[in-house]
Amino acid sequence: MSTFKINSAQVGSAITVRPSATALFTVDSADRYATYDEARVGTSSPYDFIIRKSTSLLNGFFSRIALTEVVFPFTIPNIGGSTTSMNLEYQIDGGGLIQQQINFSERFATPVEFASAIQSLIRTLSGNVAFTFEYGTGVDRQPTFNYDTTNDDTVAFSPVAISAAFPFPNQIQLFDMLGFKLGANGNNVLSTDGVGEPTFFQRTKYFDVVSTFLTGNQNLKDGTSAPIVRDIIARVYVEYENSYNVPPDDPLFAPAGTVPITIYRKYPVPKHIQWDLKQPIGQLNFQVYDQDGVLLTTEDYYGQDWAFTLLCSEN
Repeated sequence: MSTFKINSAQVGSAITVRPSATALFTVDSADRYATYDEARVGTSSPYDFIIRKSTSLLNGFFSRIALTEVVFPFTIPNIGGSTTSMNLEYQIDGGGLIQQQINFSERFATPVEFASAIQSLIRTLSGNVAFTFEYGTGVDRQPTFNYDTTNDDTVAFSPVAISAAFPFPNQIQLFDMLGFKLGANGNNVLSTDGVGEPTFFQRTKYFDVVSTFLTGNQNLKDGTSAPIVRDIIARVYVEYENSYNVPPDDPLFAPAGTVPITIYRKYPVPKHIQWDLKQPIGQLNFQVYDQDGVLLTTEDYYGQDWAFTLLCSEN
């Protein structure tokens, strides 16, 4: 075929362009056990595990690894661990100040459900049948918790001090999930009424999936605005794929994280992790951390196996 040039560009030749050759590497946290017999008696956490085989997990001359999709059953109650307790103060008819810690069992609770639960508890403790604790019922229908004694009685709330009985330093507490604040005009000041800041009553907004084995060859390190920096495979946000129009005072209003859900994410532009061409994948470790940088464990949370897909490419 003859060719000719226009402005020094050769016309009539062709260049074939195609995607790099790839291979799927699929991982299931349940595979940390070799058999069902092991799994039935096993106690290792799906949020902190190592997968080993007698041979390499993956061989081949690949130079990039990317997490393309993840399936994460969200079975971690928003009321649990550091978010089960809060300090309460109240004064009835100008009498003596009563201070006590209120505690709740681990469970999922939507904002409206929990507002009803704390209202019932405080009415029982104080004997004030008129006390109200509600969510999303203000004039502007904001997603906020508000309370009112409806008389001259006063009430206040505050976080729990860190101790051996409450070992959760620098972690979100129930006080924070309610959108409450400290200060001269905060919810810690005795008052006949009060309101918190907007909140969806979530225990954690995201999870970070970490594997030091997979990111060991990564020259470009990850960064974050959080105090603890780790090289992560992906950040999984605890949110629905689509929003929904339900008013906050409706019992059906259930933000992600306040009810059990299965989170599925398919990343259109995944993070590509550098890999050594000559190095096979021999074993892998995985950890899952919450928004406070705390490793999830089945001692404090209800763990369930999760799975994901890695895409390995030649170039």
